[in-house]
Amino acid sequence: MKKIYCLFPLLILFCISCEEQIQLPSDGTDMVMIVNGSLCSADTVHVLSLSASSVKEGMVVPPDAVVRMFVNGMQCCESSEFREKMYYEGLIHEYTLEGSFAPGDKVRIVVESSIGTCEIVQTAPPAPSVVGVSEGDEELLSYYEYGNMERRTFEKMYLTVKDPEGKGDAYRVKARVRSDLVLERSVSRGGSVYPPSSTEQIEIFNLLEPVLRLPFSPLEAVNDFNIFCDDTFDGSQYTLTLCLNWKNHFARPTISGYTNDEGVNVSEIWVRHNELTLTVESLPQASYRYYIAVEYDTNNNTIPMAYEPSVFPSNVRGGLGYVNVSSGIELSLPLRDIWYDWDHIGGTGQPLL
Repeated sequence: MKKIYCLFPLLILFCISCEEQIQLPSDGTDMVMIVNGSLCSADTVHVLSLSASSVKEGMVVPPDAVVRMFVNGMQCCESSEFREKMYYEGLIHEYTLEGSFAPGDKVRIVVESSIGTCEIVQTAPPAPSVVGVSEGDEELLSYYEYGNMERRTFEKMYLTVKDPEGKGDAYRVKARVRSDLVLERSVSRGGSVYPPSSTEQIEIFNLLEPVLRLPFSPLEAVNDFNIFCDDTFDGSQYTLTLCLNWKNHFARPTISGYTNDEGVNVSEIWVRHNELTLTVESLPQASYRYYIAVEYDTNNNTIPMAYEPSVFPSNVRGGLGYVNVSSGIELSLPLRDIWYDWDHIGGTGQPLL
C-alpha cells in the first residue's frame, strides 16, 4: 500500500500530461512532412531540412521534393537537389536555396512533394540597430565543461546594440574569424604546407555576459544558439561582453630553419592576419521561443519529476516544423596579428626582426 500511495501522484501527473491529443495536419494521411531551417537577410545561401513522420513507422525517409522561395510574391530561387545530413541514416534531406531578401520583405517558402504541399509565410523583422563593436583585453577565466573545471584565456569583444521600446525584441549573435597566413621571410630549404587562408565559426562564451545565460541552466558557458532578449534593457542601449577563444581554432605553421656558420638561428617568419565578423540578427518572438525550447530539451540529460514538455511553435502550413526568418547585419574589424618563427613557435604579439 505504501508503494501505491507514493506512485499515485506520479500517475496523476502522467494522466494529465497525456490527455491532450496532437492533431497532425495530414488530412487523414499516414505521413506528414517536417520542415526546419533558418533564413537571414544577411545571407544569400539558405539551407532547409526536410524529414517525414509516419503515424505507423515514426521517422521515415522523406520523399523527393521541390523547394521554392518567393520574396514579395516573386519567385527568386528553387531547388530539387538535396544532400543527406550526416549521422541521420538518410532521414533528413537538406536543400540549398540561393536568394536574398531585405528587412520588411514578405518571404514565402513552398515545399512540394508526393505527400502534399507545405508553405511557410513570414515577414522579415526590422534589422537590429547596432552602435558598434570593439576589441578588449585578454582575460584568463575558469568555467565548467562536461563536469570538469577548465581555464582558458579569452579575447573580450564589446558589442553595443540599441533596443527599441516595447518588450519582446529578440536577437542572435554569431562570430566567425578569417585568418590569412603569410610567409614574411623564407629560408633556403624547407617550407610550409599550410593553406594561406581559412575561415572558422567561433563559439561565443557567456562567462561575462548575463543576457546570454540560459534561464534554466545559468552555469552553461555556451548558449548554443547565442540568442538573447531585451527583458533587462528594453528601450535602451546595451553593451554585451563576448568572450572568444579564436586562436585555438587555427593550427600553427610548420617552420623550417637552421643554424648558420656564425651559430645564429635562421628560420622562416610567418604572420597570421586575422579579421572578426559578427552577425547580429533580429528574431521574431516565436523564433526565440523555438530556440529556447530546443535548448531546454537538449540540455536536460535526465527528466526530473516536475518536467513539463516544451511547447514548440510551428509555422509550417500543411506540415510540421519551424522556419526562422530573421534580419541581420554584419560588422567586421581586424584582430591583432600573430607572428611565428623558430624560437617563438607559439606566436608572439609583436613582429620578430
